[in-house]
Amino acid sequence: MNTLTPEQSHSLICRAVSRKGEEGPMAAILSRMENTINEEMHKVSRYHSPPDLVHYFFEFKKEFERFREFSEFPELARKVIVGFGGGFSAGKSSLLNAILGRKILPAEVDPTTTVPAFIIKGSEDAISAFNLFGKKISLSADEFVALTHDYEKEHGTPMGHILKSAHLALPEFRWENLALLDTPGYSNADDNSETESADARTARTQLNTAQFLVWLIRAEAGTIPEKDLKFLSSLRPEIPKLFILSQSDKREEEDIRDIISLIRSTLENRGIAFLDVLPFSARKKKLYPAEAITAVLDQWNTKPREVLFARNFKVLFIHFIRYLDACKLNAERSLNRLNRVLGLADDEDIRQDIEDLQQKTLLEIRQLDGEREILMGLSNTFFRELKKVGDKVGIEMPEPSEMDLLAPDGTNILELLRAYMEKEKIRPKAMEKFLIPLMQAGECGNYAFITRQEGEKFKDFLLKACA
Repeated sequence: MNTLTPEQSHSLICRAVSRKGEEGPMAAILSRMENTINEEMHKVSRYHSPPDLVHYFFEFKKEFERFREFSEFPELARKVIVGFGGGFSAGKSSLLNAILGRKILPAEVDPTTTVPAFIIKGSEDAISAFNLFGKKISLSADEFVALTHDYEKEHGTPMGHILKSAHLALPEFRWENLALLDTPGYSNADDNSETESADARTARTQLNTAQFLVWLIRAEAGTIPEKDLKFLSSLRPEIPKLFILSQSDKREEEDIRDIISLIRSTLENRGIAFLDVLPFSARKKKLYPAEAITAVLDQWNTKPREVLFARNFKVLFIHFIRYLDACKLNAERSLNRLNRVLGLADDEDIRQDIEDLQQKTLLEIRQLDGEREILMGLSNTFFRELKKVGDKVGIEMPEPSEMDLLAPDGTNILELLRAYMEKEKIRPKAMEKFLIPLMQAGECGNYAFITRQEGEKFKDFLLKACA
């Protein structure tokens, strides 16, 4: 129910749609970084580009949007994201209120949450949001609670489209390394259409960025709904999932045991991995307490999240550069073949045709070299700007090497290579010219000590070793 006065509602809507919100300290840097990708890289890709560039570019853009939000809200960058998801009136907000120890999130009968909300530990109570234009606005507790579907129906203002996310900092929040993410219910109670709702798209996008997932199922459903199973299949399967049977007070105790057993078997049969299925009730806290759930959160709180923005951004540049290198290698092979044919040709017309092809191939090689040089320059510029953002928010984001992409978890590459060589019975002598410089350099980001052809072979070897 909307508790705001007309004046308060007018103020909220005006701030939500304004382009004059608080300008973050990194706005200019972020704008330059975005320009590097949106405009400069498009210029490079006009002549040569990987056939799957659209996919890589799309993933890059999604990552950049997350990076933009985190850079404006740096407290979130090193948090392990625990996403809370579920269908219509599944009880996400009620569970989160119980975990937090006070009612901060709207928890009514009708569909409520329209804006994804991150909850973290802070030195004082603070609520903010980012609008459609990337501007940060402050919210009062009453304004935040009003961000419901009821408010949208009453005022005709789709806050879920205007505000991208909200952020709540609470002093009593007990997990230093976690951020709990409340998402819109992916389904509406009376929606039987096959068309996916905006809430579903928002929930999927947000939950796929989480490191852990808490999924709520209403006890009254008697099992996990087919719609839930379909939605869960669209999320990254590797995300660890904890299932909660909410509103368990609405069924008999023996029924709850049977429902949990049925949910377990259904998930197993559908190939959906899960950590556990736990009952919960906000009304009967002694019978179905939240402590079992908070104990799992305690386990997920062991260490801060590794910041992988630099690595994820590097993937696009490396993929593009490798494609240009492969194109140049093919062009050089074609040029070598033309040189051999030219040495055997006696007919003057044929020789002229071959020489024309040679010139075109040489031109293509020079063009590829130029494109590679421009791309390397864009990469250097982008990662310099990335480091500036990292320095401002106190998070190290150095440019990763190709070796970092092969072993992003800090694996000792030399030990991994030795183990692989032993397994495949590869004589150390055969790899000596690669391993000695590698051991001396301490990394493999620079292939200056070998030829291009040998470098490609070594990359294939590393990929197999790191698989």
